[in-house]
Amino acid sequence: MSPLSLAQSFHAAGRGKIELEDLSCSGEDAGTGQFSRLWLSRCRFLGCRFGDLSVGEMNCSDTIFERCDLSNVRWEDCFFLRTEFRDCRLTGSRFIGSSFGECVFSGCTGRYGNYVRVQLRSCRVNDCDYGESAWGESVFRKCDFRNVRFFRSDFTRADLGKADFRVCDLEGALFSPDRKSGVVVTYGQAAELARLMGLEIRGREETE
Repeated sequence: MSPLSLAQSFHAAGRGKIELEDLSCSGEDAGTGQFSRLWLSRCRFLGCRFGDLSVGEMNCSDTIFERCDLSNVRWEDCFFLRTEFRDCRLTGSRFIGSSFGECVFSGCTGRYGNYVRVQLRSCRVNDCDYGESAWGESVFRKCDFRNVRFFRSDFTRADLGKADFRVCDLEGALFSPDRKSGVVVTYGQAAELARLMGLEIRGREETE
């Protein structure tokens, strides 16, 4: 019996027939469909396409997505543990309400993404572009951000903990004034955030 294709594997898992474990795929298309409560463990996807797949409440652990196209995926209320996204396209992706623990994002493009109510815990995000993405009501804990572009991203009502954004692009980003306690930024970023909040910075002796 020949092994199942990536699309066939997802459809079989979606029908509750199998859990996807130790699956390795290269250059395949996951096809279309709406699934819930899938289990992925110790899988590796190289150059695969997932854009037409809608998945809810997926549990994904110890899995690698490398150079995959996840643009416009709808993977909501999912749980990712020790999962890596390397050089992936995440443009317009929807991960609303999903949780990421000990995950790595490197070299990814996630512009216009919807990450509302996500939880990132002990994650590393390096050399990624999340310009004009939505992070409202999200929670960040013990995350490492390096060279990440958050241009005009929306962090309204997000709980950012002590996130360090000093080597990130926050130009035009929106924050809730009462939710930035502990966030680490440079002096220049602080001035930009103050301007966006309508504050005017002056020296002690300056007058109108």
